[in-house]
Amino acid sequence: MTALKLTKTEQGLLAALPDGALAQALQTKGLPNRRVEGWRWSDLRTALREEKPLAKTFDGALPTEILSVSDATTLIFANGVLQTLGDLPDGVTLEQAGPTASGETNLPAGLAQSLADKKITLSITKPVKEKIYLRFIAKGSGAINTHLVVKLSQGASAHFVESYESADNPFVNGLATFDLAQESHLTRSILQPSAPEAIMVQNSFVKMAARARYDQTLIGFGGAYTRFETRIDGQGDDLTINLATAYLLSGKNHFDSTSEIRHHGLAANTEQLTKGIVRDQARAVFQGKFYVARGAQKTVANMQHKALMLSEQSEVDAKPELEIYADDVECAHGNSVGALDPALIFYMRQRGLSEEQVRTMLIGAFLGEVLQQISDETLRNALNDKIANAMEAGHEF
Repeated sequence: MTALKLTKTEQGLLAALPDGALAQALQTKGLPNRRVEGWRWSDLRTALREEKPLAKTFDGALPTEILSVSDATTLIFANGVLQTLGDLPDGVTLEQAGPTASGETNLPAGLAQSLADKKITLSITKPVKEKIYLRFIAKGSGAINTHLVVKLSQGASAHFVESYESADNPFVNGLATFDLAQESHLTRSILQPSAPEAIMVQNSFVKMAARARYDQTLIGFGGAYTRFETRIDGQGDDLTINLATAYLLSGKNHFDSTSEIRHHGLAANTEQLTKGIVRDQARAVFQGKFYVARGAQKTVANMQHKALMLSEQSEVDAKPELEIYADDVECAHGNSVGALDPALIFYMRQRGLSEEQVRTMLIGAFLGEVLQQISDETLRNALNDKIANAMEAGHEF
């Protein structure tokens, strides 16, 4: 077998890794690329053509918050380093430890685990009313790795608000693992502003015990390369899972929403809704998979992806999948890609509205179903304003 010629980025990563399975996987396979199923529309190896040495310490003042989150404790990760820590709510503890060498061969996630400045562990032992606002801020042109671990005890609950903000052209690589004990409930509301020069990979691995609930809403504007991957391992019975994603892409921005939900217990209920808008030369990728094990009877799971293409140069690639080994289930998936209805635009313009007003109203209504998944009205309105402002800015969204 011909040895793989590593890129400059891969050479730098290999030099930073300890010997082991991850280093061997990088050396023999390289970073994920279009020849790897699941990455064929999001070629990370090609995106990282330029060398990305480990990033330097964040320099300068922190940017103003892009979301005003009331009743929240804020944690700021600036170039991968926990910079600011307010008083944590009662029932929440934080531990910092050195990076741990990954025994896995999952390259983006394993790299984050092995190369992060610190492993940050948040333990939540009771219902927490105060939100926890996580700001991930990246600046410069280096490689930034973060590793976050969140553990919810039995009956605990929390609401995380997260923003992923990038300036310049960094490579941002994050791993977050969530361990949900019985009857716990985690809510995540995520905003990723447009970052036309940044490369970003965010992995979320979720493990769920019986009667746990997981709600995730993601609003993404993409970047030079953006991939949010969510993998849920549903081990317990009577789980509730809600995933909602909205993407608005313009310019040459790229946004990849990939997920895999594995059901092993009885009577799980899963709803997944993804809606997106692409214009100019932007590219969206949706990959969703439901896996239902032989013993996971009474599972109810529904996956829907809908996209609107506003230009002939834009692109949407979608791959919904069902893999089912149980016979007493209700599982479905749907996928549709189209354009705004010209007849409806014409009808509304006859009522005195400009074409720009009509398109803004139709897009807002199209994405509104995703935003309705956010139960907190103040936060929902703040995210809705971000979308409205982006649409008013035209090509800048």
